[in-house]
Amino acid sequence: MLSGIREHLSVRHAGLLALCVLAWVYMALFRYDLYGIEEAAARALLINWSIIHQIASPVALFGVPDMRGFFFVLLDLHWAGSLVAAKVFTMLVLFASILLLYRWGERVHGAEPSMIACGLLPLLPISIMQADSVGGGVYLFMALLIIAWLNKNIQASEFHLPGQIFLQGVLVAFAITIHPIGLAAALVLAVLWWFDTDKLRKKRRNVLIALVIAVTIPLLLRMGWPDIAGMNMGFLPFVSTIFLGPDLLPVAINIRTGVGLICMVLLLVIFLVHAIRKTSDPFSLFLMVGLIVGSFHINAVWVFMAAVALLYLGAPVLIDLNQRLGWQGILGQRGVVLIVVFIMATTAMISDRYYRNIEKQHLLSETDQLIAKLASEASDKKQEFLVASEWPARTMLAVKRDVLPLPYGREGDDSQVFLQRISGVTHFVFDPTKEINKGLVVQFSALNAYYETIALSHNGVILKIRENIGE
Repeated sequence: MLSGIREHLSVRHAGLLALCVLAWVYMALFRYDLYGIEEAAARALLINWSIIHQIASPVALFGVPDMRGFFFVLLDLHWAGSLVAAKVFTMLVLFASILLLYRWGERVHGAEPSMIACGLLPLLPISIMQADSVGGGVYLFMALLIIAWLNKNIQASEFHLPGQIFLQGVLVAFAITIHPIGLAAALVLAVLWWFDTDKLRKKRRNVLIALVIAVTIPLLLRMGWPDIAGMNMGFLPFVSTIFLGPDLLPVAINIRTGVGLICMVLLLVIFLVHAIRKTSDPFSLFLMVGLIVGSFHINAVWVFMAAVALLYLGAPVLIDLNQRLGWQGILGQRGVVLIVVFIMATTAMISDRYYRNIEKQHLLSETDQLIAKLASEASDKKQEFLVASEWPARTMLAVKRDVLPLPYGREGDDSQVFLQRISGVTHFVFDPTKEINKGLVVQFSALNAYYETIALSHNGVILKIRENIGE
């Protein structure tokens, strides 16, 4: 009987079973309230939901969302309005991308380093954080991998204008709308095709034209990355979230700084090794160039891609280092690799265990605490409520009322004119420490008789219109 079962089971079935168990773990760690969603993801979800339910909503005023909204159309067929469905969908995209990464890495670096990288990646807290927040890192990861696959097929095509050029252009534009790292895909492909004189001249021209269009259109439509989030702590502590999880978990800042420093040193060493080796793998170049180009917009997406680079590019370097030591036996040949993998996996899983406390204890970031305060203010349906928020999409998800983006205010504007412009808005929530909001701070300082502060934190403030003004 057992032999018959073994005949019908393969390694692939064991892998699928492992993914099912991992999916159960992810879903147990997810938070199931209305907080912690990435602003760009919330914007894309809200505009889809407003269209599918045919509801007039000010979400159109939030600006053009990134192109991951097209993927969320699949959710609108049966699960419109469900955040849980969006999180599960993102988790499945992550798992599919990891399987694709294994197939790609198996051809480039071999099965062993690819297995190590793909085995550790889903265990990292940053991976869970990205799936839980419907983060753009997962979709950017998937897009860069598919772009690399398509580029290989386009190179092998005998036609001057392969149909896959159009799909590659769409995915390049998709990646660019999510994060500046996406620009690296266009830059790397342009350089590779420009200097590849062995290819057909017309094909090279068509690919370069498609790349120019793919870069220009999203940048003009989005005018940059208006909804991209920033770091909520110092750079090195923020990088440590790869292994230590979000700042909501109780980890000392000096430990975070040390882990972040180790990660960055390893990443720099790995980059140097691959640069010396003159790596020509497109996906490896996407990661290295992308992290450099995207370093002026460091957020959770950047950290997730840094984690992918650390594992995908670092695993083959680690194996080569262990082999160069020249020790005999399995422990000698793979001893360093086993120790490093054990430390990384153990650290990640310890952080994963504590990650569940975020949902159980309903832990909120400072920004989410302000939004939760607004949600309590909006719970009284009899009270007039209209809020202008720096994070309009996340705020709308929580308060379930109409939300407007922040008005534009300059220091030299007339205060009474500004007051007339914001007539009807009862609440404002924004970060007064940001340079872009300095004009609002000055304006509301002059309007102290009209608006009062009801909540204040290091990264935000809530202003509410005073009752009985003029009495």
